[in-house]
Amino acid sequence: LINAVNSENVAVTGQGRLDGNGLFFYKPGDIGPTGKFNKPSTQRPRIVMFYGCRDVRFEDITCVDSSCWTFWLMKCEDVNIRGVKIRGNKKMLNVDGIDIDACRNVVVSDCIIDTEDDCIAVRSIQNMYETPAVCENITVTNCVLKTECNGVRIGCPSDAVIRNCVFSNLVIDGYSGIAVQNPRIYLSEGSIGCADIYNISFANITVKCSHYPVQIYVEEGVRLKRLSDFSFSNFTVKSGGPYIIQGSSETIIKKVRFSNMQIETAGKDVFVCRNCEEISFNGIEFSNLSDSGKK
Repeated sequence: LINAVNSENVAVTGQGRLDGNGLFFYKPGDIGPTGKFNKPSTQRPRIVMFYGCRDVRFEDITCVDSSCWTFWLMKCEDVNIRGVKIRGNKKMLNVDGIDIDACRNVVVSDCIIDTEDDCIAVRSIQNMYETPAVCENITVTNCVLKTECNGVRIGCPSDAVIRNCVFSNLVIDGYSGIAVQNPRIYLSEGSIGCADIYNISFANITVKCSHYPVQIYVEEGVRLKRLSDFSFSNFTVKSGGPYIIQGSSETIIKKVRFSNMQIETAGKDVFVCRNCEEISFNGIEFSNLSDSGKK
């Protein structure tokens, strides 16, 4: 609906509503075993796609029923997204909220996002660009995120550099809270990975999820350049599964700090840490609620 390439000083503001009419791009009645529409063979449009733009502002708009990712920002700089509401149809696949890809200096604040897939994804999709892809200086604050997938997703194994990102004052209600997932399925044949992800912090977060509140994961056979310097502080969590910090034999996760957390989990474990170094815990309170109801 709104596309821009190499533009400057762009603003999309007001109380308007952008309707992606997402179901138009799916075949009626073509429902998979999960109750969702099967992914169509043709490309599906996003409501907002900006490439190579600078000084961009989105404010107080509402976006509904995108057929795929709602926002896709690529190689943009100096972007402010404030007071935006996003609502996705849960029967459609890959309905992300805001995808920030290889951008610099982005602020997302005071947004309400309710989606089928990731609410906010920070990426650096190197195979999209001829020049080095760097995503940096990203701030996300004062947002409410509801999803059937991840509230926040950081990177994929084939991404390039993601660094200096701050997430604060978030309420997440979903399948998983925060995901930094690096499975082999996201790699092309013959690739072992190349992501370089570091200096990522989360503070003042409330998470209610049926799965992992935080997962930093690297599958065996995946080798990343770096996965380090993560900070998680002031969390209130009610989850169905544990925190997962699991590297591979070729990618050791380093320097992850957890502080000031109140955790209630229905899983058998609270934290699972493997193939990692310099993991610190301070001020952690937890209740491990089993099926029997005993703590």
